Amino acid sequence: MRILFLSAYLPGRGLHGGSSRIFELLHYLHNRHNITLLTFLNRHDDESRVQDLKKMCQRVDIVPLPGKRPFYLFPFEPFIDYHSEEFSRRLEKILKKEKVDLVQYEYVQMGLFHEQIPHVPSVLTEHEINFLALQRQGGFITRPLRRIKNYYNSLQMMKRELEILRQMDRVICMNRTEAQALTGYLEADRLTVLPHGVDTEYFAPRTDVEEEPFTIGFFGAYHHYPNVDAVLHFVNDILPLVKERIPAAHFQVIGINPPPELETLGERPDVTVTGFVPDIRTALARCSVIAVPVRLGLGMRVKMLEAMSMGKPVVATDLACEGLDFLDGQHLIMSNKPDTFAESVCYLLQDRKCRESLGREARQLVEERYNYQSIGSQLENIYEDLI
Repeated sequence: MRILFLSAYLPGRGLHGGSSRIFELLHYLHNRHNITLLTFLNRHDDESRVQDLKKMCQRVDIVPLPGKRPFYLFPFEPFIDYHSEEFSRRLEKILKKEKVDLVQYEYVQMGLFHEQIPHVPSVLTEHEINFLALQRQGGFITRPLRRIKNYYNSLQMMKRELEILRQMDRVICMNRTEAQALTGYLEADRLTVLPHGVDTEYFAPRTDVEEEPFTIGFFGAYHHYPNVDAVLHFVNDILPLVKERIPAAHFQVIGINPPPELETLGERPDVTVTGFVPDIRTALARCSVIAVPVRLGLGMRVKMLEAMSMGKPVVATDLACEGLDFLDGQHLIMSNKPDTFAESVCYLLQDRKCRESLGREARQLVEERYNYQSIGSQLENIYEDLI
């Protein structure tokens, strides 16, 4: 099968959940199909993965995200950053040279280019329902004018997002909750749930890296605001409670593109902000506990799967676990309140046997249910059904 992938982000491991997912699926599919990748390059993307992509794809075209926004009439125009004439030209060149059996759109904004390929079977991965994420975010906004602006933005996002989704032959959601949320807007038979996964051979327990005592880690890509909010929430509301019991506790903020409000946290003696790390596995292996105090956003948290695949103990909110079949107390510890979250982190920091037990159980479940071999096979079935 000749598959054209259109991606909003450069695929690559260890950058953020969406990029990792696309990379792993390309890795699974490339031995069975001919793949062409046309992708945007964002300023926080790591180009060191390009050589790996060229080994998996018969053609890789990379287009820098436009530096200047086009003029638009509305106060908020979703996906305006992706209106790229250069991307359209590159796509047109590919279509003139190559026959395409199916188009895989990664992220809803890539559906902007569907009008150039209207008659080719189409699959779109909805990594997060954007208008629902904005609606949820509204509950955390206290200023009246900001609430009104957020409400307007969510309606405008809803209009644009649904316009794109309704053009697709199949829409993939990360979990059942989000698929059900779209059921009233799209026919149920066009919606499919296909969760994130993880390469369990790559993200495996590390015995060659020494764990640093009393170290708590959070990792993610910080151009995604829910990750910024999670870090600030932990530092402001949870870490002080942890340090009352364990003064030596240290918090690692790991991952690309930390904004200024996170970089300044690195001035504290009990917080380290790493920025980009060449191998996320080494940074994770050094942590005693992984904390995921996410309060905003939708989709699935790939960071959860990667940490658990490495056998790391995790404390997370219910929202962070949405769409994942984990049992509280067996595979991880779930908590939504700062005091109980801090208590769970302290308990794990002080009990090595419990950390190891949670890590083993989590690793086993990820191997059974969230391995990319299984998820890649399910994606192939979707393709074959459409073709």
